[in-house]
Amino acid sequence: MSGDDLPRDSGISRRRLLAGAAAGVVAVTGLAAGGGALAAPGDKKAKPQPKKGGAKGKPRPGKDTPIERLAFGACLYNSARGQILDVIREARPDFMLWMGDNIYADTEDMAEMARKYAVLGDNPRFRKLWKACPSMAMWDDHDFGKNNAGREYPRKKESKQLFLDFWKVRRTDIRRRRDGIYIARTFGPPGKDLQLILLDGRTFRTSRYAGRKGRGTMLGDAQWGWLERTLREPATIRLLCSGIQVVNTDYDRWESWGDFPHERERLFRTIREARAEGVVILSGDMHHAELSRDPGALGGYDAWDLTAAGLDQHEKEQWANARRVGDVYNEPGGKFGMVRFDWGDDPTVHLEVRDRKGEVVIAKSLARSELRQ
Repeated sequence: MSGDDLPRDSGISRRRLLAGAAAGVVAVTGLAAGGGALAAPGDKKAKPQPKKGGAKGKPRPGKDTPIERLAFGACLYNSARGQILDVIREARPDFMLWMGDNIYADTEDMAEMARKYAVLGDNPRFRKLWKACPSMAMWDDHDFGKNNAGREYPRKKESKQLFLDFWKVRRTDIRRRRDGIYIARTFGPPGKDLQLILLDGRTFRTSRYAGRKGRGTMLGDAQWGWLERTLREPATIRLLCSGIQVVNTDYDRWESWGDFPHERERLFRTIREARAEGVVILSGDMHHAELSRDPGALGGYDAWDLTAAGLDQHEKEQWANARRVGDVYNEPGGKFGMVRFDWGDDPTVHLEVRDRKGEVVIAKSLARSELRQ
């Protein structure tokens, strides 16, 4: 490992992060606007980025510059290696979404969690990807703190601080002032505007047992209210990002929104009542990749859920999914998702899963005209 900064260009040093975690407090210092830092505070539209380059020197996404290629992935178990990160960078995305289980902390020891973030931050592959394009991150259970954990996890506030500091979230960002890490950003001009909605399914979530009895919550009252307002904001395409699968409900042992059927229906109802069009779901958690569809769930159009998880993991087991479209992809060597956008008269979303060689193994194209009520 080389260097003391985390990630490179960050205003938070590796030594300070570790020392702060050991003391139970991580100091927040000035955050440099490098790599994946976003300029916009709060939930407003992102401000225009400096005219310096992402892929092939094109301007970074902002209010006036649309996203054309967005990569995403989840579940990076070996934070020191992750060869798939090189493949993602070589695919030249304009933007990278880290969909949770970005590290495997699984601890209540914040010094240990900080050390695991340090391993990822010191990874040269991570550094190169971080510099190549802007990033946003959400968490799932393993980087929240514990397998399958929800609001009962006792160190969620400390874990949140480590998360925000590592991912260079600005001091003025609204996530510094409210519970949870949910956030929305919109990029691109009208007609080419993409809204990214990152949900927090951990901070407020009650027990799965209560959920299966038709009680409890996934998001909590404050986040539900925020989501209702966010879905009413203008956008041509919306990527609704969940740490766990939304559409598929057939698993018994893995988490999904199917553990909270009343909340899953509330999510779909909220989208319908907001008359939010152009919604496509991205999800992580599972160590395989697949595309799921719930016909008519969003009113006049279908709920599509692209799962692309297991950046360096796969499972030998196969899972039932009555809503799966096409084949499951579950091969060793890693995988990631890519969403490409054609911003024409009828904007089209191209959903892809790519393998360790960068080759497309799952593909589906959806025109904006197919995603309306």
